[in-house]
Amino acid sequence: MEEEILEYARQRKAQRKAMSKLFSPLGWSLLIYLLIMNLCVYLVMIVDMALRIAGGASMDDPGVASALAGNGTGYLLTIVIGLFLLRLWKGPEFCEETLWTQGRPMRPGDFMSLLALFLGGQLVFQLVTVVLELIMNLFGLSLMSSVESAQISTDSITMFLYVCIGAPIAEEILFRGLVLRSLAPYGKRLAIFMSAFAFAIFHGNLVQTPYAFVVGLILGYVAMEHNIVWAMVLHMINNLLLADTLGRLTEPLPDILANLIPGLIIWACGIAGAILLLVYRDDVSQYRRMDPISWKYVGAFLRTPGVIIMMILLALSAVSPLILQVIENFR
Repeated sequence: MEEEILEYARQRKAQRKAMSKLFSPLGWSLLIYLLIMNLCVYLVMIVDMALRIAGGASMDDPGVASALAGNGTGYLLTIVIGLFLLRLWKGPEFCEETLWTQGRPMRPGDFMSLLALFLGGQLVFQLVTVVLELIMNLFGLSLMSSVESAQISTDSITMFLYVCIGAPIAEEILFRGLVLRSLAPYGKRLAIFMSAFAFAIFHGNLVQTPYAFVVGLILGYVAMEHNIVWAMVLHMINNLLLADTLGRLTEPLPDILANLIPGLIIWACGIAGAILLLVYRDDVSQYRRMDPISWKYVGAFLRTPGVIIMMILLALSAVSPLILQVIENFR
């Protein structure tokens, strides 16, 4: 009996080691991309700052600080480096075939339903923000700095290109391409769930993470069942509409209408999404039963060193505004 227990323990250990070896490169790739992004953004900011100072600009000028924060060149450079490294690592077969795996055709009705669900995810962001803000207020804290950091300005050309075009393409390739397609052999729902989880924590923002997880599930489903291109299209429409176009279109209107129209659109999409989930609840339930998530693979992925380090760094980034407020309150 003791020998059987020891043999079982050895098999379990070997299995965990094999799964860790399998998922470890995936975790390191996410961490490396995160580090490259931060390095590129800070390097570009330093160069931009040096050029402005050489041109006689004052760093005390609020306009200069805003221009530095709105420079999207570092993010665009990250995308170029990231795609180059992905090509070197995964090779042409993955980058030219696996990444673009075709599912069933996207019908107009399917697309409009998914778009309503996707845009309705913004309602999650708003509701979670309100609830968390109320909770934080009980302790004399606020999440408004986190909300502001989640709302990236697209006033500069480089930031517009990144937010509305570059980020949707790069993030879909990273999360719905690399992560999802690498995990797909171990289950569709596992791949969708873990790619959404990685996408959510990658944002490193307390109020944005729940929203990113919800829309990550939708984008993962689209990429898995249809094509990653459609996930990119949905992502682009969301960023273009909510981060840029809608604000520019409503800017000339009175403040009350400029705030009311986006809110009505988001609530309309949220209600439509809830109705769709209710109408198709049997199909959703069947999809869940058809392909149950193997939690041993989830655990193996989360235990990889790259993912652990990334989660620690992003968790610190997410809670740092609150820590600074606590320190300020004790002064």
